Formats: sequence, structure tokens, C-alpha cells
Amino acid sequence: MLNTESGRIQRKIKSLEELLRDLEIDYEAKLETFKEGGKVKKIEKLKEEFTEKRSIYLKKREKYKVELDNIWKTKKLEQEMHERNVTKLQTFMDILSELEAGRRKPANRQMLIDHLVDSGRFTSIEAVSYIQQMLREATIYESKPNHYNRV
Repeated sequence: MLNTESGRIQRKIKSLEELLRDLEIDYEAKLETFKEGGKVKKIEKLKEEFTEKRSIYLKKREKYKVELDNIWKTKKLEQEMHERNVTKLQTFMDILSELEAGRRKPANRQMLIDHLVDSGRFTSIEAVSYIQQMLREATIYESKPNHYNRV
């Protein structure tokens, strides 16, 4: 969704930039014509209209640029969150694997929590909730009370 939204906004920005360019070309052409004809009142009116339209286009373009910037910030934050979760998952699975000692020996709950906290990636509360999450997602199972194995 973010990609389609950012593409839509980028197209609007490009369209506004084209409108600005066309507005300036049109203004220069009309200004030259009015100067040749000595039409001072029309020149003043032209300048006012040009300034007003240009201001509107610039404000819209700036609004879209801010919106696009916010989309990219959101996308970057989501990517960072995803990477952080992948890292936590990898840390969790590595620690559990280590505690299973390669023989698929069940890992004690308290030892698992202690090792997760010692890794620096989890607080004790996060470790407990992560274990529960892994159980719900069937990534691990409780082979005997308070002892876990990887699936």
C-alpha cells in the first residue's frame, strides 16, 4: 500500500511541477506581449494572477512533499521494526537451540528466560511474553511442564 500511495503522491508532485513550469512559460509570453502593447494595467493583473497561482501550486507541492516524506518515514520505521523482530526471533531460536544442547533436550523455562535477558535483547517481561507468543504460533512446544523445545 505504501508503494502505491507514494507513487500517487510522486505523480501529483510531478504534475504540479509541470503546471508551475507551464505557468511560468505562459506568464513570460503574456508579459512580453503586454509590454510590447504598452498595457500597464494588464501587466499588473497578470503579475497578481501569476503570483497567486504560483503560490497555490507551491503550497500544494510542499504539502505533498511532506506527505511523501511521512510515508517514507513510516516505511523506514516498519522496516526497522521488522528487522528488530527478525533479530529477536533469531536470538530466541539460537538460545533455545543452545539450551537443547543439540540433543533436543527440553530447555528449562527459567534458564531460557535468564539467557534471553542476558542476551540484552529482552527484558524479563519481554522474554516471558515472547515465549507465550512462540507457543501460540507453534514455533516451540512445551514438552513437559515449564520445559520447551523447538518444533
